[in-house]
Amino acid sequence: MRVLVTGATGYVGQRLARRLADGGATVHALARSPEKARALAHPGIVVFQGDILDPASLARAAEGCEAAYHAAALVSVWAKDPEDYRRVNVGGTVNVLDVAKAAGAVRVVVTSTAGVFGPSDGGLVDEATPRRVPFFNEYESSKAEMHAAARAHGMDAVIVCPTRIYGPGPMVEGNAATQMIARYVAGRWRALPGDGNRSGNYVFVDDVIDGHLAAMDRGRAGEAYILGGENATYREFFATLAAVSGVRHRLFPTPIALLMAFARLEQFRADRFGRKPLITPSWVRRYSHDWANSSAKAEAGLGYAPRSLEQGLRETVAWLRAGGAG
Repeated sequence: MRVLVTGATGYVGQRLARRLADGGATVHALARSPEKARALAHPGIVVFQGDILDPASLARAAEGCEAAYHAAALVSVWAKDPEDYRRVNVGGTVNVLDVAKAAGAVRVVVTSTAGVFGPSDGGLVDEATPRRVPFFNEYESSKAEMHAAARAHGMDAVIVCPTRIYGPGPMVEGNAATQMIARYVAGRWRALPGDGNRSGNYVFVDDVIDGHLAAMDRGRAGEAYILGGENATYREFFATLAAVSGVRHRLFPTPIALLMAFARLEQFRADRFGRKPLITPSWVRRYSHDWANSSAKAEAGLGYAPRSLEQGLRETVAWLRAGGAG
């Protein structure tokens, strides 16, 4: 079976491409950077240099593919031109669906984010929960628009929506949670966002890959599935990390007002000098909310079965201590 994977040098895309190739598929991996594509070296992976915004290169990669996984996206906290989010995350997705259909692919699994459904603030959010607040940034809004575009396209598309992913993989911007884990274990992370009591949902990367494969096999066209793991506050997350790693550091609450002041300074420098900020005010506002999710729909419909936070952190710490490769 030939399978197209876009975003194949990214966090999810790289691990997905390898899993597919290990399972016997011939993977057509779309990559913009030949240098980053070296990490995809595998007898079952064929690298195609291209871009989802370049339909011609995308069509070459999709030729002969029977299915596609679209994991490419703009996930940066900032872009010089905010319209880039819409261009890449919506326009790029439409391009992928177009070429997949033209190539005769039977289905496309599209990677999104659980962030499109909004914060929970006292309850659990699932795919049917009405969003209660406006989108916090262009990334979220572009992904929501992407959902609508995928459903309206006419191609058989299933949308998967991971929560906060962590675990083995390249330390790219989309792997921020693992970078936080690595810094804590190394003694270089001492902050608790806000008072540390806001919750989020944390999912191990291999569970996310399992969810993608299950969506291809068992997902319903046009449906979105949250791929989550365990809900935990920041305090609970770091307490579990301390227990499995044996490393205990005192953590200091960081007031949202202080984070916001820093973010505004970063935003000013970005606007004035074009330097990418570490964080922006729109992303800091997310820290004032809970982000607890339910994966019940994926569990019932896809057979999705994520591991516990304790087990996932244990595997992540073991991987880091083994050198963090592979």
